[in-house]
Amino acid sequence: MAKAKMKQVVIPKFSSEAEEAAWWDTHRPEIEAEIRNRIKTKPLTLDNLVRGAKPSQPVTLRVSQEDLERARRLAARRGLGYQTYIKMLLRNALGEESAEGVVNDLCSYVEVQTGFAYWSNAESLSRETQMAVQRSDIVLVPAEGFGDYVGPVFPKGTDELFQFLRTNAPAGMSVELAAEDADYKELTLHGDTVYIASVLVRLLVAPVAVGLIVEHLRNRLGSRLGKTEVRASMILDQSDGPNSKTLRMSYEGPANEFEKTMHEALSIISGAHTPTHDLSGEKTHPQSVNQGK
Repeated sequence: MAKAKMKQVVIPKFSSEAEEAAWWDTHRPEIEAEIRNRIKTKPLTLDNLVRGAKPSQPVTLRVSQEDLERARRLAARRGLGYQTYIKMLLRNALGEESAEGVVNDLCSYVEVQTGFAYWSNAESLSRETQMAVQRSDIVLVPAEGFGDYVGPVFPKGTDELFQFLRTNAPAGMSVELAAEDADYKELTLHGDTVYIASVLVRLLVAPVAVGLIVEHLRNRLGSRLGKTEVRASMILDQSDGPNSKTLRMSYEGPANEFEKTMHEALSIISGAHTPTHDLSGEKTHPQSVNQGK
């Protein structure tokens, strides 16, 4: 005998959050039963959850009013609807979970979507700045929103780093800032840790960028180099390589371990060894492999 078809629960429109909460509380057993039934009749995978059988699938989520208002403000800055913006954040978060790795106790990396293509089309930037970012090799990118402030923010000392990079970068290497002058804001974070702005680089430029940041840390910290904690991240854009992807390498540890660790991360990610400099200035080379002439 065929099983009776379960009546599908229809979610009505609500006139208030209180009415919505009351409805969900009342119909919770029915909703849970329908979910269990769907899981039995169709395997539930991560892909099904994100994409559904159709291009999109309605999902009801309860979020705080504060988070919702912040999402609206951040979305407006990009010229996006807040629901589109939230879905974009979800895709980015799922992407980060899908490709991650640990270099050592100080450094890890995850796959992200915020490479050069992202920043050269960011709604918060003028067309002139977008084009400058697209042409650049090294770009300092902001954190978008901190607390009640929804604009781009950089850690204190970013302008000093920016000027140092522009002055000391090799000839022909372009350095840019992903923010408009009117929006630029530095944030002072208390404590003994030195925060470095996120640095977006192309794969071939990454070793040079690491060396420049180390020189900047030497100049900034002086004798405190071995006693200071550093937090930094480098967004490595490999869009021109065979395995096109963008990875964010995050470092949190002693300043005098930064260069060695970042080069180790680059070696793991790129599959090639790069020469490094220790903080005394002495150049070191990893074990070389036999190469035919």
